[in-house]
Amino acid sequence: MAYIRTKGQTMPKSIPRTYSRYSRDAVTLLGALIREARKERKLTAQELADRAGISRSMLEGIEGGD
Repeated sequence: MAYIRTKGQTMPKSIPRTYSRYSRDAVTLLGALIREARKERKLTAQELADRAGISRSMLEGIEGGD
């Protein structure tokens, strides 16, 4: 594993992760289901994000399968 040195401390370097096709498909499906349920309840992305305690941009990323 590669390490980065910062102010005398050594931290592991982040490694890009790869996910299986099934995992990516599951995340995409889950995001679509969340968006569909939000729209059925006539909630805006901001209202749902506030209820969930996350930012609107994070919710949009989840709904987009990111």
